[in-house]
Amino acid sequence: MLIWALAVATFILVKMVSYLAEQPNATVPQACGDWAGTQAAYDFWANPHIQAEAIRDCHQQSTIERVKQHETILAIQDTTELNFTHHAGKKGMGYLDSRTSRGLKVNSVFCISATGVPLGVLNQQVWARDISNIGKKHSRHKRETKDKESQPCLLGALVALPRRHGAVAGLAIGNGKNYSIRCYCGYRSGPRGGYL
Repeated sequence: MLIWALAVATFILVKMVSYLAEQPNATVPQACGDWAGTQAAYDFWANPHIQAEAIRDCHQQSTIERVKQHETILAIQDTTELNFTHHAGKKGMGYLDSRTSRGLKVNSVFCISATGVPLGVLNQQVWARDISNIGKKHSRHKRETKDKESQPCLLGALVALPRRHGAVAGLAIGNGKNYSIRCYCGYRSGPRGGYL
């Protein structure tokens, strides 16, 4: 019974992601095309046995297996936001770049090979900013990188990387206002190993 339930959940997830990826601006009913597909998507999201972390972990493990096949990779990280301001009933939302907007921040680390072949999402962090911290962005240039909200995202990607021969170049893309490029270290194993 459990294997059957996992197979059904996997099938629904793959179909749902395909539908939503084909029409990213569509509503769920529009993307799913019919009532059965829409209901399956909502049932999937409401299922207490399905955890977003488990889905991300499976994808991360597949990405790591692909990364292991390359001597050098580029880990590109970017942060975006999911704006739920017009969904007042949503709980657990934080402030966004606009202090009057509410939603979640999402930081993803996407890996590509040195030749530009996509390898997958290596790490993803989702969080809600604490409303009591509104106004702290004005001091961000005075804070060390380790004290900024992006630090767990950068470290999470490094922890996830397999320890093997090769180099990792990290690139962090800033928001639409500050296009800062930050490089973070990679890890090289072997006789001359250590963090780069």
